[in-house]
Amino acid sequence: MKKNEMNSLEIKNLLLYFIDNNIKLAEAGKTPIAIEIEGMPGTAKTSVVKQISEQLDYHFVRLNLSEIEVPDLVGLPIYEYKICKGDDCIWVTDKVLSHYLAMGYNSLNETRTSYSKPMWIQGKEDKPVLLTLDDYNRVTPMMANACMTLIDEQKYISWGLPKGSTIVLTCNPSDQDFMVQQEDSAQATRRLKVHMKADVNIWASEFAESYGVDGRCINFMLKHPEIIEGAVEKDEDGNVLAKGNLRIWTKYFDSISGIDDFEKNIDLIMNLGMGSLPQEHIITFVNFIKNGLDKLPTPEQLVTNDSDWSLKQLKSVIKEGKERRQDIAAILTKRLLNYSIANESKFDKEKVGNYATILESGMLSPDLCIISVKKICTIPKFKDVALRPKLLKLITA
Repeated sequence: MKKNEMNSLEIKNLLLYFIDNNIKLAEAGKTPIAIEIEGMPGTAKTSVVKQISEQLDYHFVRLNLSEIEVPDLVGLPIYEYKICKGDDCIWVTDKVLSHYLAMGYNSLNETRTSYSKPMWIQGKEDKPVLLTLDDYNRVTPMMANACMTLIDEQKYISWGLPKGSTIVLTCNPSDQDFMVQQEDSAQATRRLKVHMKADVNIWASEFAESYGVDGRCINFMLKHPEIIEGAVEKDEDGNVLAKGNLRIWTKYFDSISGIDDFEKNIDLIMNLGMGSLPQEHIITFVNFIKNGLDKLPTPEQLVTNDSDWSLKQLKSVIKEGKERRQDIAAILTKRLLNYSIANESKFDKEKVGNYATILESGMLSPDLCIISVKKICTIPKFKDVALRPKLLKLITA
């Protein structure tokens, strides 16, 4: 049966519900449930959890389970002393023993060995924690057993997570060529599981524009999402054809962002990518450059310059004689929307008007224009865009 895969935005919305429900479970005296996100490397599994922790103002803790051992969960051993004041008896460490003795407590000369909280959880008792256990299916059997207790109870020997916390596990698929361990039923029944897929459009809208990925490179990814998305492909000999992932492509794009003219530096562009990315995909990128698609007008140029200039630019790249470049129209429609949302604070009345005129022009992708108008008019600064007769008709037709 085919997996029900979700993109990062869908995973984020699911996690927001899941975390809220875990709070309700904790308030009802039930143990919150752990959730596992399975996906290919570079699909932003951990980044999604971190973004949600920032959005909810939770503590974010990430443990790479392939790099730690059971003692890292336990904490360091400590000695505790039993002291009493009347009928009030407590166990304290030597660090605070003198303080309690000064308060009138008496030592009974009874000691025990206990464990301190691990350093990574200390000081995080004031609010819920999103504890991310990365590479869950790369652990040793002993570590897997320890994690089962933590996942089941949200506590381990000497410590527990604050009320309302959620544990998120991440892993790579077990049906690919990854060095991972197969889960048994004892592990699998201790958490729910969802599957995450790479989605270039979501990467472009939710990350790339605000992160500042080079616009020429965003255009390339929107033009060729197949280098990331889609089913695993094999050559005629049955060998799996490699795919890059969004993480390594983003690093590669950052490495070439300082090159002003891609076409004049094709050799450098190729040399920087050939060792880390599939050769055929780098060639696709080179052809993209040779076809001049790295020189498309930027969203900033289109909304900053007067609308006559912008429409002339759009016509020059979208209309080639009697032909219409639907692919370029789609790329620029998406880029304008993503840029406007990510840079809302930079828009004044004139830029909003220029963007509205471009949307009205008929130069962009019609279907995507409808989506753009519906989405942009939910943002206060752009709300008047939908009042323009042409655009109002567009979204109400």
